[in-house]
Amino acid sequence: MTQVDRTPTSEQRTTALTNVSPQLYNTDLAPTQREGRRWSAYSIFTLWANDVHSLGNYAFAIGLFALGLGAWQIMLSFLIGAVLLFLLLNLSGFMGEKTGVPFPVMSRIAFGIKGAQIPAIVRGGVAIVWFGVQTYLASVVLRVLILALAPNLAPLDENSILGLSTLGWISFMALWVLQVIVVSYGMEMIRKYEAFAGPVILATMLAIAIWMFSEAGGSIALSTRESLTGTQMWLQIFAGGALWIAIYGTFVLNFCDFTRGATSKRSITRGNFIGIPVNMLFFGAIVAVLAGAQYKLNGQIIHSPADIVQTIPNTLFLVLACLALIILTVAVNLMANFVAPIYMLANLFPRTLNFKRAGFVSAVIGVVILPWNLYNSPAIIVYFLGGLGAILGPLFGVIMVDYWIIRKAQINVPDLFTTNPLADYFYSSGVNPRAIAALIPAAVVAILVAVLPVFSAAAGFSWFIGAGLGAVLYYLVADKNRLHRDVSAGSHQRSLRPLNPNTTKDKPMRILVLNVNTTKSMTKSIGEEAAAAASPGTEIIPLTPLFGAESVEGNFESYLAAIAVMETVKRYDGPYDAVIQAGYGEHGREGLQEILTVPVVDITEAAASTAMFLGHRYSVVTTLDRTVPLIEDRLKLAGLTDHCASVRASGMSVLELESEPERAVEAILQQSLAAIEHDRAEVICLGCGGMAGLKEKVAERTGVPVVDGVAAAVKIAESLVSLGLSTSKIRTYAPPRPKFIKNWPPKIPLT
Repeated sequence: MTQVDRTPTSEQRTTALTNVSPQLYNTDLAPTQREGRRWSAYSIFTLWANDVHSLGNYAFAIGLFALGLGAWQIMLSFLIGAVLLFLLLNLSGFMGEKTGVPFPVMSRIAFGIKGAQIPAIVRGGVAIVWFGVQTYLASVVLRVLILALAPNLAPLDENSILGLSTLGWISFMALWVLQVIVVSYGMEMIRKYEAFAGPVILATMLAIAIWMFSEAGGSIALSTRESLTGTQMWLQIFAGGALWIAIYGTFVLNFCDFTRGATSKRSITRGNFIGIPVNMLFFGAIVAVLAGAQYKLNGQIIHSPADIVQTIPNTLFLVLACLALIILTVAVNLMANFVAPIYMLANLFPRTLNFKRAGFVSAVIGVVILPWNLYNSPAIIVYFLGGLGAILGPLFGVIMVDYWIIRKAQINVPDLFTTNPLADYFYSSGVNPRAIAALIPAAVVAILVAVLPVFSAAAGFSWFIGAGLGAVLYYLVADKNRLHRDVSAGSHQRSLRPLNPNTTKDKPMRILVLNVNTTKSMTKSIGEEAAAAASPGTEIIPLTPLFGAESVEGNFESYLAAIAVMETVKRYDGPYDAVIQAGYGEHGREGLQEILTVPVVDITEAAASTAMFLGHRYSVVTTLDRTVPLIEDRLKLAGLTDHCASVRASGMSVLELESEPERAVEAILQQSLAAIEHDRAEVICLGCGGMAGLKEKVAERTGVPVVDGVAAAVKIAESLVSLGLSTSKIRTYAPPRPKFIKNWPPKIPLT
């Protein structure tokens, strides 16, 4: 497949994959390298320092005070929600830390390389609307601030252009430009902005709380006169905790967008702990002070801190407080509503949209939809955004069960970027029908609960209902017998750069040598012969197929071996630079060349090619007579028959080469001498991988060069890797075309 290598604009160091499909990959979607990650525990904490203290959350939390919950009850409600949220965010965050990929790519695991567009578009679609709405709400604060400092600009706020005044447009576009500038510098600039904004908003909210506490005479009202008790109180406490989860239903889904840059799981856990349980209790205390102080002062319940800010008598402090609220809203918007649609668009159009371009497109859409008009339309907010938001729960349930329970966190990261039908996430034409089957009914139920008035009492729990139903349904229909491989992005790369096999201390050359039969003792012998021929520093990795015949001596066994060898390579999760198929005259080399980007060498062709450098005519001495036509066909297919004097059978089976080595040498020697005398051969090729190690004995008694195919293949593989050469992919050995492959992999015993 084509290597796509575009310069990343997110400033996160990514692993440049080679075996990728360009419609699934660019460097902003690629896995991040661990050594380039900068999101520490403090970075994670500041995300929550901003988001928890958003104006929307304050409005929700103060609403609990208005509903009759007192200070300690609000704190308990927050603690319940915080504990659950802490656990969910860790589950989601660890996924990003392990794989290093953003949410749209992560979704390919459960939904398939094409089906992943569904969760990506739902999450990004909700976020892109809220980006516009939140920018508009922040612009309202900025407009108030401008009028407070320059009252003579009031006439600019009296007209209407597409629903917004001239001053409103100026305020909105100023904040729009600010956010576009921040995003244009990538995720690293977003991290820095969040790190700056977090302490600012914490200090601002604490200062406002202290001021209100002082204004209230050093005490506050701990509850309203209509405070709840008994069952109603407990129901409201748990409902408040559940609503916290619903509020963060979007963020728990794509938290991996940020944790893909996390330095470790520990940094995620620490950042989440300080940012969620600890920070939420601090937030709860601020809410209790603000609401309680205002209620004590005049018996009124505020809607948000913005109501208090407007009453600050000192102009300087008023300006500083307004600026802090603007900084806060921008910070929340960047993390919750800007990053998700950027990755959504980059995933939709990876060839043309990198992080910066996708950010600009997202921002333009955020203006074109005229978000102030949407915000002022309750029907759109409730039915469109509420309905889309309800789908997030089922998506979360499906993705989490697939990752943690079905796969047990075993992820083949390179296969997330390929359309190869044999890849792990191709499923059925790129879509996992089982995930869709679980998502649809769960989403329908969640949407009905969220938007229908008859279910209004349960509407706050729609996320939980959808997530739980999606999780259960997916577990019931998921393929639990499917084998999963844990392959990191860096471990499976095939380097095509020139390597010097004599200087390989830091980066050894690794060659897979695949025995075509399942006899492990023969694999050991083949591996020893390959290691003896290898240059210093070259690592030989002998592999035995998991299924197949104990010896390969016919067409049926050869074709079975071809599938087994390809499956063995696909299952191997370590790094390698070349592959050797150690079977004489066997099928499968062409298939390996289609699915791999590293050089593939067949020992039949390697031995014959080497022999042609050593003499005018060569003969092959193999095992049984029935294998002769297979070898002749392989040589003819490779164009190596012109100098082939003969292919002779020793009469020894493959297994007899091991069990009766002395008789095997005599049989091979007899046919070698006959080839030299009667067929005019000048070079002998040992025609079976199981003959590895017999070269010296035959050469000593025949007096002609004797070529062992395994040794010859090793030297050819080393040369190709050192030269930076591999299989051409433009035509014959292009990757397999994406198509439906029924019942693959086959469910047959592997032992």
